[in-house]
Parts: sequence; C-alpha cells; structure tokens
Amino acid sequence: MQFTLQPHRGIGPISFGMNRNEVAMAMGGVGGGRPVPRSVGEETDCYFDNFFQVSFEDAGRADFIEVSSGLAATVLFDGQDVFDLPADELLALIGRHDRPDPELSEPPDSYIFPDLILSLWGRDEQYDHKGGGQRPVFAAVGLGAPSYLAAIRAIRDHRQTEKGLTCNGTKR
Repeated sequence: MQFTLQPHRGIGPISFGMNRNEVAMAMGGVGGGRPVPRSVGEETDCYFDNFFQVSFEDAGRADFIEVSSGLAATVLFDGQDVFDLPADELLALIGRHDRPDPELSEPPDSYIFPDLILSLWGRDEQYDHKGGGQRPVFAAVGLGAPSYLAAIRAIRDHRQTEKGLTCNGTKR
C-alpha cells in the first residue's frame, strides 16, 4: 500500500474539504475502514488501527491528515518514503520546498512548514520501524488545510497572550 503526501490537496485518497462520509468511503476503498471508523472526540476519525487520522474543522470538512510511522504502508513525499528516512534527511528533503516556522516548531522534535502546511512530530529511534530502531525518524507526518494552519497560529497567539506576551512576542 502506498500513500502520497500532496500539500494543499491531502494524503492518498483523502482530500481536504471531504466530509466524514466521503472520507469513510475512500478509506474503506483502500482497506482502512471498518463499517464505522474509530472516532477520537468529535473532530477526528481513525483508520488502520489509529495510524491514519483525519481531523475535521467546525463545518465537518477534513482539514488535517496525520499518518504515523507504524502504518504498514509506504508514505511518499517528493518520491521518498518519509518513514524510511532518518530525521535529518527528511528535514533536508522538505527543506528544499519550505522552511520550518520558528514560532510554531520545537526543534529537534517537531516542525511545521507553513507554506506546505506540513508537520513532523516525535523524532526518536523507537519510531524507526523500517530500519530496525537504529535511526531517529519522525513518529508522524501531517498535512493541513489553510484552516488548520490558522487554528494552530491562533492557539500559539493565545498562549503567548496568556504568558504576558503580545502576538508579535514582545512583553505587554
């Protein structure tokens, strides 16, 4: 099985903007669905034993898709399997297309590339399922729609305000 990361479109058969029923039908078509996906809260449906997750914005449309390294599939970005590349090599590959946002990223464990709306999370050897646990790889990769990026920026801005910082990072 193979899924391709397509920034601004989606992952594999799942496109941003699909409703829950459309996602369930598409995932059932690739062997990922039971009659009803496992839901986490009101906004996320899980497939393939939770290794493929689709989150929905308030209007019920897919706006974030996350795939975990434990998924028994090839997950491609720019022709490379993201879960068969050491973390530094994956960062360099993605870095040819975008730079991580320093305010949204927490190196070396998580990164958000804002132009691609691509996230990486959980850098550690334990997630190296394809290389025998020898290399630090990322546990999960996600793609989001513009609504997802706006939501995480709003969360960041809210946290900065709670800490006594203005939205641009200066003290109030």
